Amino acid sequence: MIGLQAKTGIEATLERVFHAQGHHFSKLQVIWTGTTAGVSWRTNGSGGVKARFIMPALSDTATISKPDFANLLGYVMHELGHCWYTSNEAWEAGIEGASDKKLMHALINGLEDPRIESLVIRDQRATNSAPLFHALVESVLGNGYVEPDDSKNIPFMLAIEGRRLNGYPITVPSVFPKSPWSKILEQASRDALQAPDTQTVVEIAQRLYAQLTEKSQQEEQDGQGRVMSRVMSRMGRAKIIKMAIKTTIKTAIKTLIRIASRRMATNLSRQGTGQVLLSTKKSSQPTSSTKCLSV
Repeated sequence: MIGLQAKTGIEATLERVFHAQGHHFSKLQVIWTGTTAGVSWRTNGSGGVKARFIMPALSDTATISKPDFANLLGYVMHELGHCWYTSNEAWEAGIEGASDKKLMHALINGLEDPRIESLVIRDQRATNSAPLFHALVESVLGNGYVEPDDSKNIPFMLAIEGRRLNGYPITVPSVFPKSPWSKILEQASRDALQAPDTQTVVEIAQRLYAQLTEKSQQEEQDGQGRVMSRVMSRMGRAKIIKMAIKTTIKTAIKTLIRIASRRMATNLSRQGTGQVLLSTKKSSQPTSSTKCLSV
């Protein structure tokens, strides 16, 4: 199969599955220029859905294998799941209140993705949706998992581990146990899978956002505290050294003063003896010995 045939088949499947569930597109646009898949949609007053699907970039002449085509079907079923089960209004309102809107959007997405897939499977929107979703996850993880201690990978970990909780037999081991946020991430994933709607998922994401922000601030404060402690420690050592030097200098000065004082006393004593000897001489003429004593 070549790329053009794959595109035609995917777009036809997209419309057929959506219509089979009692829905219809008032306007459908499929763009094959993405790095991954995504969808934006709105329901109009007549019940029709205006949707724009973005699919991974695909050349018309590319050779498409069966696994590749299955992954494209998995993307389509996933994005249709958003059309069926995700509330745009709740999602967008949840992002508005966050100081870091990009992170909040990613957290909601990471928690909502496994939930909608579980509903697609539960409601049998397509008979083969479960194996398609699982195969897509395995394909995405084919190049390896992410580092569990990097905060920018949290949304991706939520998306993967939430699907593992869905029951997908994912072959790559879980990274939650190695993550410094393991407890709060696992709790958020479990809570999101039980959420009845997107609004509840948003609330879970907001709670997680607050926990992550608080933890980040605490780690920053701890880091600053450690730096300050090191600085104070160095200052303390420097002060001790300075005091030791001052003490040594003072001791040396005192020693020198004592030595000088002793020498001065000795000289004065010698001079005093010479004067006595001279004063006791009967002769007024100095002798050689007197000169020696005076010297």
